[in-house]
Amino acid sequence: MFATAEVRWFFPGPLPGAVRAWFEGRGNRLAYQAPRRDRYLGLPDDSLGVKLREGRLEIKLRRQKGEFLRLHPQVTGILERWQKWSFPLQEAAAALPGIAVGDSGWLAVEKHRGVTRYRVAGDEPPVAVAPDVYPVQGCEVEMVELYAGGRAWWSLCFEAFGQERALPQGLLATARQFLGGAEPPHLEAGSSYGYPRWLAGLAALT
Repeated sequence: MFATAEVRWFFPGPLPGAVRAWFEGRGNRLAYQAPRRDRYLGLPDDSLGVKLREGRLEIKLRRQKGEFLRLHPQVTGILERWQKWSFPLQEAAAALPGIAVGDSGWLAVEKHRGVTRYRVAGDEPPVAVAPDVYPVQGCEVEMVELYAGGRAWWSLCFEAFGQERALPQGLLATARQFLGGAEPPHLEAGSSYGYPRWLAGLAALT
């Protein structure tokens, strides 16, 4: 079990080339992960997410929502706090004997993620680390191309992890450093929410 603080945005359509160029220009030590397919359980509650990912069952519960943040003159978002659990699939299957990945209640989401990870230490500026380094306290900046329900989407996210009381400070420091310099795309609070709400919107479209 671990806690995160996140600000995420979702947008319909393919990832714009200008956004990709901006992200890659800002992403010191940027790493692209191999494309993968996650399967999400369709749920009516936008505060709870359940997914199957690479042999694990992952559960995500929102603990706090609603703090408006202005991270840059043209970037606003909503801070959400989440609690996460991850279980090996064998253990999950023992707890949920009726689980069936092929059921219509599960939605497949194709993802191609680009991630820059930062170490955050007190009042010091965040420092980008190598892709295989996982600091105790840090923040990831993620750009992801999504394909689900026959539609393309893209998302950007700042996700802080580590000691819970230091999460908002770490996220703010990382976001302001990353968004400084080259002008970022317009990111508005109306498009800022977590995966469960996005998935609920997809279900409404199908």
